[in-house]
Amino acid sequence: MSPPDIVGTVDLAGVLIEEAVDVRVRLEDTTMMDGPSIVIAETLLRLESGAQSPAPFRLAVPDGRLRPNRQYTLSARGRRKDGADFRDFGTVEAFPWRAGMAPHRLAMKKFSGD
Repeated sequence: MSPPDIVGTVDLAGVLIEEAVDVRVRLEDTTMMDGPSIVIAETLLRLESGAQSPAPFRLAVPDGRLRPNRQYTLSARGRRKDGADFRDFGTVEAFPWRAGMAPHRLAMKKFSGD
């Protein structure tokens, strides 16, 4: 049986979306606190100029990637359409995830100063 998709919203509350923003939502294994996280699943969505926030996302989790007794975290990062990396917007708090949880609202903040 495959794990259920993860659903929720990304929210750029208080930020006027003046140009398109690409948003990357990830489920990561964050068990190793002093080591790098492992990306389990990822999806991309685009918020067009003038888009409403929060925007829905659906993240498909591949079969066999989840392990018992591991810690998983959801995160979101955003970049303007001409950005080279996902550093313009992002979540600034941990969003722990377990199978069967209610939909998540991933609150994102603006990082860049312009």
